[in-house]
Amino acid sequence: MTDPNEIRQVNKNDAFTGAFMATSRFFLTTVIGIPTTIALVRLLDPSQFGYWVVATAIVGLLTSFASSGLGSATSKLVSLEKARGNSEGEAGIVRTAHRAALFVAILTSLLVLVVGFIIFYFAKSGSQVVLLFAVLSPYVIFIPFYHVAIGNLFANAKPKKIEGSHIIGSVTFLIGIGIALTFSRSAIWIALARSVSMLLSYLFVIKGLKIDRRVRPIRMREFVSNSASALMNSLGFSAVNRLDVLVLGTAVSVTDSGLYGPLSSLASMAQSIATLPASYFLPSAIKSIFEKDRHAILDLYTTVTRAGILLSGPVLVVLIAIPNQVLGLALGARYSHLAFPARILSIGIAFQIFSGPNGTLLFAFNKLKLFTIRSVVTFCMSVAGCIVLVPMFKLTGAALATTLPLVVSNLISSITIYLAEQIYPSLIKTGLPVLAIFASVAIVVVVAAHTTSQPIAVMTGLILGFTIPLAVFLTTLTDSESQIVSKYSARLKRN
Repeated sequence: MTDPNEIRQVNKNDAFTGAFMATSRFFLTTVIGIPTTIALVRLLDPSQFGYWVVATAIVGLLTSFASSGLGSATSKLVSLEKARGNSEGEAGIVRTAHRAALFVAILTSLLVLVVGFIIFYFAKSGSQVVLLFAVLSPYVIFIPFYHVAIGNLFANAKPKKIEGSHIIGSVTFLIGIGIALTFSRSAIWIALARSVSMLLSYLFVIKGLKIDRRVRPIRMREFVSNSASALMNSLGFSAVNRLDVLVLGTAVSVTDSGLYGPLSSLASMAQSIATLPASYFLPSAIKSIFEKDRHAILDLYTTVTRAGILLSGPVLVVLIAIPNQVLGLALGARYSHLAFPARILSIGIAFQIFSGPNGTLLFAFNKLKLFTIRSVVTFCMSVAGCIVLVPMFKLTGAALATTLPLVVSNLISSITIYLAEQIYPSLIKTGLPVLAIFASVAIVVVVAAHTTSQPIAVMTGLILGFTIPLAVFLTTLTDSESQIVSKYSARLKRN
C-alpha cells in the first residue's frame, strides 16, 4: 500500500514545481513586457488605444465562451482517473473532451460572425472596432482544443510544456508590438501581432495532444456538467474584468475606455501574479480529496493563498498607497488623475487575493451547484453594475462595477466552502501577511508625503511591498513551506 505521506509530498511537489515555473515565466515576460506596454500606451492616443481596449474586451468575452470550461473539466476528471490508477479512463476522458471541443469550436465560429455583425451595425465607431475584431478573432476558434490540451497537461504535471506555450506567445507578441510601433502607430498591426502570437502559442500545445481513437468517449454527462459550471465561472469573472471597459467604450466614449484600460491592466497585474501559484492547485487538490487527506488540502490552501499575497504585494501596495505617482510615472501625466478609481479597483482585487483559491476548492469538491450559483451572482452583479454605475460615474463607476462583484463572490465562496467542508486557510498564517501589506501601505504613504520624486516614492513602495511581507512570510512558514525552503537551501549549498 502506498504511504499517504509519500502521496502528499508528490502532490505538493507537483503543485510547487508548476507554480515556481509559472511565476518564473510571468516575471520573465513581465520584465520584457512592461516597458513595451508603457510604450504602447504612450505612443497611441487614448481614442486609438480605446479602440484596441474595446475590441480586446469583446474578444476576451468570446474567449471565455470558447474555453467553455473545457480545461478545468479535463484537468479535474483526468486527475481523478490518475488518482484511481485508471489509464484507460484517462484516455476516455481526453477523447470525450476532444469531441466536446469540436462542437464548441463550431459554435464559436458562428458566434464570431454574429458578434462581428452586431458590432458593425450597432456600436459607436463600429467600423474601426470591427476591423480590429476581424483581425483578432481567428485564433478564438482554436481555443477549445487549446484548453483541452492544457487541462490534460495540468493533470499530468507537465509545467514545461504549459509555460513554454505562454513564453512563446508572450515573446512573439512583444516582438510584434515592437515591429508594429516602429513602422505604424496603428492598433491594427498590434492586433495582427496578437493574433499571430496566440496562434503560435496554441499550436505549440495542441499538436502535442494525443487522442487514442481506439478508446470510446466516457462520462460525457459528467464532463458536460463540470465544463458548464466552469464556463459560468469563466463568464462571470470575464464579465467582471472586461465588461466595464466594453460599456465605457460603447455607452460613454472610446477615449474614456482608452484611459481606463491601462489602469485596469495595471491593477489586474496583481491579480495575474497572485493566481500563478493557484494555477497548479486543482490537480493536487483533486488527488488529496480522493485520498481523503484533509491535512494536505488545508496545507495547500494556506500555502497557495500566502504565496499569492506575497507575490502581489508590491503592486497592491503602490496602487493603494500612491496611485497618482504610479500612474503618472508609468503611463504619463494624463493618467495621474485616476487615483480614486485605481484605489477602488485595487481594494477589490486585494480582497480576492486575500481570499485564496476558494472557488477552485468548490469545484474540486464537486459542489457544482453552489459553484454555478456563485458564478451567476458574479455575472449578474457585474452586468447590473456596469449598466447602472458606468453611465452615472464613468471611470469610478467602472471600478465599482468590478470591485463589488469580486468582494461578494469571494465572500460567498469562502463561507460556502467552510460550511460545506470546514475548509479554510490558517487565519494566523494568512492574516499576518495581509497585515504586513497594510503596514507597508501606511509606511509608503508617510514616505511619499516627504518626497517630491515619483521614482523614489514608487521604488520605495515596490521594495517595502515585497520585503515586509517576505519577512513575515519567512517567520511564519507552514510545514510544506519549510520543507520546500529546506530542499532548495540544501540544493544551493551543494551547488
